[in-house]
Amino acid sequence: MKLHRSFPILAALLTTTTVGTNTARAQMLVSPTQLAPTGHSTIGGTFALTETEYDLGVSRDIERSMIGADGGFNVAPEVDLIGQVGLIFDSEVENSSADDGSGFMLGGGARFGIHQSGKTRLFGYGMLNFTRETFDGPGELEYEITLLDLHAGGAVAFLVGPTIQPWVGLELVLHSDGDLESKVGDTTSEIDVERDDRLGLRGGVNFRLPSSTIRLDMTLVSETSFLFGMATTL
Repeated sequence: MKLHRSFPILAALLTTTTVGTNTARAQMLVSPTQLAPTGHSTIGGTFALTETEYDLGVSRDIERSMIGADGGFNVAPEVDLIGQVGLIFDSEVENSSADDGSGFMLGGGARFGIHQSGKTRLFGYGMLNFTRETFDGPGELEYEITLLDLHAGGAVAFLVGPTIQPWVGLELVLHSDGDLESKVGDTTSEIDVERDDRLGLRGGVNFRLPSSTIRLDMTLVSETSFLFGMATTL
């Protein structure tokens, strides 16, 4: 996308020296390993912290805190349609003097069981995720970041006791594209935004209860994220 009348705005956004102090934040809220039983659905809530590096003309981390809801609807044996919605209540761009922002995230896709051998199960998943965030900068500067990411990955889970199921997996961001739109008065600019790293390592532990699951997840490399969630079967 073309850059027009943008240098003063981008200079204010990208070269200021007020460094953010938040901890790490998350992108994908849905668990890849919590398949709904045949004929049932799952619904859950999450709290997530993530930090993801993007190319904003220069590399910058975006840190996010969010709460969200996710669900899975079983449509065939070992196949769920999945969805997520997140409320970003604290978002910060590294090395920017802009105020902390806020926004939302929406995603949808599918997860599925690939193979099971004894207490070990292999899963796959894919999800299209949309994020929009707005920030107020110094003076009259305002900007908005929109992002569209396509995730695909696999995970293997091991049942090590009646209720404990650790898992590990790999995730690839197949597509990442977005815009940074800046505005000062009547002057606007727009540049492309995308993730710097596309391959991620995921893992976590599921604590399986009779009708619900508590989980602790994390992601490394493509983003650094920590997530606490709980889901129940309907």
